[in-house]
Amino acid sequence: MIFDVTKIAEKDLQCLFQYVHEEKCKNFLTKTKEHYRLLNAFSDMFHDEILMDIGTFKGLSALSLALNHQNKVITVNKEKRSNFLGKPIEDGFPIEVVTENILSVRDNEELADNIKKSAVVLLDITHNGKDEQDFYEFLLEIEYKGILIADDIYLKRNGDMEGWWNSIKEKKFDLTEYGHWSGTGIVDFSNKLEIKWTT
Repeated sequence: MIFDVTKIAEKDLQCLFQYVHEEKCKNFLTKTKEHYRLLNAFSDMFHDEILMDIGTFKGLSALSLALNHQNKVITVNKEKRSNFLGKPIEDGFPIEVVTENILSVRDNEELADNIKKSAVVLLDITHNGKDEQDFYEFLLEIEYKGILIADDIYLKRNGDMEGWWNSIKEKKFDLTEYGHWSGTGIVDFSNKLEIKWTT
């Protein structure tokens, strides 16, 4: 499986503007130092798969992943967030919204099963390094065989994200240059991913 980073620049997410009522969010979808176009390009590699978005927030990641309607996106947030954009997030998109504290995932058998079956997990939660480590250990416990996309791996606001990222032993790629200014990392639990770089 080859991810061609040149595909990221070709992505146009302006079709999502109708779902966004905050101007700054529209800007996020078009900026080069955000990760939404990368997510959309990544989702194009998969068909008939589950893609997990852990940490819904404004819903932009879920929408970016779900533009490829051949997959199902499950977005998880500890607070209910299903109608916070211009129209309901599920409207016209293969998105399921789950209200659950992801740190309690071990107590939710259905959610844990969906994560195990998923091809991709986007992790964008507390950014303190500790909670990310806990979720990472959960993936190891369930013998996850997909791809983890970790957001904000260099963010210094809440804790040691970089230390957590550096501690990961699995095959991984730093795609910050093509993703989020605060860091985008890929952990390949499948051991099948290769990156086609620009040079």
